Amino acid sequence: MPTSKAMTAPFARPPQVPPYDKKEYQTIYPQYLDGTLTPDEGRRLTKCQSVGSPTLEEILHALHEIGFQDSFIDPSLSLPCAQAQARCIPPPRGCIKLVAKLHHVKLSEFDEKTSDPVVEQFPTKKSILREVARRILERNPNRPAPVGPPATKGTAVQSRTQKAKRR
Repeated sequence: MPTSKAMTAPFARPPQVPPYDKKEYQTIYPQYLDGTLTPDEGRRLTKCQSVGSPTLEEILHALHEIGFQDSFIDPSLSLPCAQAQARCIPPPRGCIKLVAKLHHVKLSEFDEKTSDPVVEQFPTKKSILREVARRILERNPNRPAPVGPPATKGTAVQSRTQKAKRR
């Protein structure tokens, strides 16, 4: 039985990810910061805070600048909702794993202390995402802006009043 080159070629393996405890690490997908996506497609920041098509390397570099040294790229994972989107074929691969909070061991049932942030200025994941996007934009000011200008409150109010006048 003849074999083809495709069958005998070795499979390309993704880079090895170091072993880690999944409970201690939080995940950041590039889609969280991507201003070209809608919130339904995975964006977690507003359009004016987000970045157009950030790369994993840019995000990782910004995290290291902020002070999150215990972070790495996991190329095998992808955002679950991106796997079902028609505009993302094949779905973008990769995410960043980072330790954002230090876990606290309860000393008694009355101990109400929870986790402490690794970097005090960024107690929440959203604050980390905002700072990472800001750092990426600072490093590359000529980066293409996300599609569509951000809406302002004045414009929305004005359009409502114009609609009321038309009636």
